[in-house]
This record gives sequence, C-alpha cells and structure tokens, in this order.
Amino acid sequence: MNETVKHLLNSLPMPRVLLALFGVFVLIMSYVLMPVEGAEAFVRLGGYWFTFLISVGTIFYVFLNRSRYVDLVQTIAPSIRYILLSYWVCLSCLMLVHTSLAPKVMMDDAVLESTARNLHESRAVYVTTYGRIIENQFNSFEGYVDKRPWLYPFVVSVVHDFTGYRVGNSYYTNVVLGILFLGLLHLIGLKISGLSGALLLPLLWITIPLLSQNATGSGMDMLNLFLIGLIIISGIQYLERPSLESEALLSLSGLLLAYARYESLIFCGLVCVLIPLGWWRAGRIYLSAASILAAPLLIGRVLQQKFFTATEALWELNQTGAEPFGLSHFTSNLAHAYAFFFSLSDELGNSYLVALLGVVAIFLVLLYMLRNASSLRRWNSVYLVVGTVSLFLLLHLFIILCYHDGDLSRLFASRFSLPFYMLLTLLIVVCLKLYESAHFCLNVVFALTLFFLVCVTMPNQAKGVFTHRNYVVRELQWIESILAEEASPRMLVVDVYGVYWALRDISALPQSMVMISADRIEAEVAAGKFSEILVIDRRDLVFEQGALSSAPIEFNLASFDLELIDQASFKPMQLTTIYRVSDLTPHFSEVLPLD
Repeated sequence: MNETVKHLLNSLPMPRVLLALFGVFVLIMSYVLMPVEGAEAFVRLGGYWFTFLISVGTIFYVFLNRSRYVDLVQTIAPSIRYILLSYWVCLSCLMLVHTSLAPKVMMDDAVLESTARNLHESRAVYVTTYGRIIENQFNSFEGYVDKRPWLYPFVVSVVHDFTGYRVGNSYYTNVVLGILFLGLLHLIGLKISGLSGALLLPLLWITIPLLSQNATGSGMDMLNLFLIGLIIISGIQYLERPSLESEALLSLSGLLLAYARYESLIFCGLVCVLIPLGWWRAGRIYLSAASILAAPLLIGRVLQQKFFTATEALWELNQTGAEPFGLSHFTSNLAHAYAFFFSLSDELGNSYLVALLGVVAIFLVLLYMLRNASSLRRWNSVYLVVGTVSLFLLLHLFIILCYHDGDLSRLFASRFSLPFYMLLTLLIVVCLKLYESAHFCLNVVFALTLFFLVCVTMPNQAKGVFTHRNYVVRELQWIESILAEEASPRMLVVDVYGVYWALRDISALPQSMVMISADRIEAEVAAGKFSEILVIDRRDLVFEQGALSSAPIEFNLASFDLELIDQASFKPMQLTTIYRVSDLTPHFSEVLPLD
C-alpha cells in the first residue's frame, strides 16, 4: 500500500491541483461574501450559463466515451440485441399507456414550466406571476427567482429553442427522459448480472406506478432519476478503465445532478469518493479539466441555496414556527415511509413487491458481505460503484425523512421516494447475482414481477387513483376549457394561480390584489387593455342545521354585476364557480382594500 501511495504522489500534477484548489477557494468565497440579494440577482441573470456549460461539456465527453458504450452493447449477441430493443419498446409503452400527459404536482410543475419559458425567452432564471399582452406579445411584469434548481427548466428551454414555446414540451421532455432511463437500466443491469439483469432491472421499475406518473408529468424528478442512472453507469465505466475522459464525464454527471434537485447536491460527495478510487486503481492521479472546473461551476447552485435558506417564505412551512429541516421530523416521517412503501392501497403509486424483495435483498447482501469480508477488496468495479451509490441513496432517504414535508405517504411527496427505489432495485439484481447458484430464485423473482405487473400495477394504473386525486389539476383544466369557450382575448382572470395562467398568456391577479388596485384596473378596462374580467371563486360547503350551504363569497358582490358562467366541484366539500363581470358599476372604484 505504501508503494501505491508513493506512486500516486509522484504522479501528482501540481499545476492541476493548484487550479482545483483555487476553484474551491473561489466557490467558498462566493458563498461567504455574496449578500443574499446579490446571490438572487446572480442566479437570475447568470444561472442559465452554468447549466449551459455543464450540459455542453457532458455531451462532449459522452461523445469522447462513446466507444465504451458501443463495446458494452456489442458484448450482446446480435439476435439478443433485437430482443432487448423490442423489450425496451414494450416496457416504454407500458410506462406511458395508462397515464395522461398532464401536471402531477400542480404548482411545482407550473413554476418549473414558467422558469423554462423565461430561460427560453430571456435566459433568466425567473418565474412569471403576472403578465399582459402588449402589441400581441405577452410580457412579464411581476415574478420572482424560485428556490428550485433549474436544470430541468433548462432542458425544457432547449426544447423550446428548437421547436418553439409550447406548454406540452415539458411533458414530452419527461417522456423522452423516462424512455432513456429505461435504456440506462438495461445497461446497468447488463453490467451487474448480464442478460438476466438487463431484463429484470427495468421490469422491476415498471411495477412502480410513480415512474409512469413522473414520466408523463412536468416535474424535475424524472431528470433527477435519469442522472442518478447516468452517474452509476459512468462510475462503473470509469472504475473499469480510468482515464481523463471517463473521469471528466463522471465529474460533469455529478454537477448536472447537483442542479437537478435540492438534496441532489450530496451526490457530488459520491463523485468525490469514486474519482480517487479510480486513481488508486490506475496508479496515477488524473484531475481532468472538468474536475478542476467543478467547484466554480457549482457557484450558481450554492448561491441559490444561500438565498433559499435565507428566505423563510420559500420554505412553504405548514405551520408557524416549524423547523424546515431537523431530526424532529425523522421519527414521524419514517413511520409514513413504512406506510408508503408497504401500502396495499391503490391510492399510492408504490410497489410493495419491490419494497418486499428489496428489504430481503438488503439483508442477504449484508449477510454475504459478512461471510465473505476477506474478499471484499477484490470486488469488481460494478459492486464497488453499486455499494458506494447505495450508501449515498440511504443518506438521501435520511435527508428526505428529516425534511418537514418528507411524509412519503402524501400524494405530492411520494415522488421523493424514487431514488430509494433505485437502491432497492439495484440490490435485488445484485443479490440474485451473488446467490446465482440458486437458479430457481431468479425464475421465481421474474415470475413474481410479471404476475405483480399484470395483476396489480396495470389495474392500479388504469384506475389512476393516485393521479386523479390531484384536484387542483382537474379543476384548472376544467376552468381552462370553459375560458376557451366563453372568454374573449385579453381578459383578466381573478384567480390565485397566476403562474399557471401566465404560462397560457392570460393575465391573472388574486382577488385581494384586484380589490386593492380597483382604480387602476377600471382605467385599464376602459382603455381596452383588458377586454373583460372573469372571477374564479372557490367556496367551502358546510352543513348547517341539517342543510348544505356555502360560505360567503370573498369577493365584494356590491361592486360587481356578476354573471354566472358555470360551476363544478372537484374537491370534497368545495365548490368552484366561474363568473363574468358583466358591468363595471360606478362603485367599482370606491371599493376599500381588504383587511
């Protein structure tokens, strides 16, 4: 070992090391010295270019490393290759066929779509909350810099650049990412246990309805999952044959993942573990250009984290005084996680088969490691990467469970479980490889997975209870269809979902803002800036004295002549009503602001 260390130190490229250390110094100083307001402005105006440079670098190094992936595919017999390709197509169809292309987490998805539009139109990391059509062009007037990392909006903005702006581009992007993710699973499974792994690993994922839900929505979790897969296959290829090019691709994959989701910053630590392992195996230190520039390329991400943590309003706390993150949330969230992973209900997008098999696999893999501890040093690159990734995926779950909104049994938080499903499915395939002498185990797992897919997953996806429970999405789609039939261009919609309507080139203000700005809105209607005003009103239904009644309308009816257009109920005990302001009475400008 001493000889290996000496050899590594002798190969140390000092100029590269000094440049890398300087980059780390710049990153730290940027975080320490930049004020919160400056960090927000920096992210808004410069954030696009960080993801642009990292993405271009990743594409470049994927091209340089292409021969490794071609060699991997060519290890499969040509006849089997066509079977795998057909299998990939079939699984992709199963992933998409039962789920419609639509937002799955309403406001999260709308905010990401708005950021993508602004990255496309102005290269700014920005969310539009209010805009207006001027000279037939929708212009943004109000908005903010969001807390969400912007890699997914950046990818969608590139799609906009090549095809033109369409709300649907967000869904098509995730469809492609979902299909590519299944392809990565084929390659990872192939590296772990050959053809059986290439067949089983993606099949296990198809039994998880959450995958379909995220592959047909407009959230950032599908990209996050794809990049975890990319880091796994890149890490395996790097440890098998360390080089400047493979190290660079691994570094850039980690950077992309850091910009994909909040907690995915931890996977930079994974890269920092894998790269020195490759140096040790190669007997020399590489330090590629991508590794040297990694720290400065993280400046945008850490500055976003700085203004996020400093801005309490962005934490979306459910109760005043609650801690956004801490061990106090762990115990309750752990119980919710157990309830989610092993739920037999059709209301959640989980796969209790994967959870059961995964827990058994974790136990058996640990048992194998204890019994064969002396041989662990000789483990191949695949097991080293899977083992290291598994530790970081466990850390990821721990972080989620310490988050105030980490209740995985909630419809809108269950998507946070996807990285842990990666750990479970990987270890199932690894376990079957370690105990491959018991041939019947592989056959039993294949049979169970197919049975579960046909008898549980597909019926649950057909019902889609876990998707249809998203009342806000269904309500807004209904409102949008009514507006398309009843409303005229240049309307003003009085509604709280300004981001959603701005994406569709519709001006929208909340009721409180309309009441406060009554004089100005009256003048703008008179000047023809708005053709009409439509009011979206939501009222809770209550039982009083044995009869069903509604709470008083929040809008001041005395100031408006409201014409009922339509009403419907999407959430239990809540009524949604659409009104048209048919006449702006003289009293409109005398409305007092709301308390």
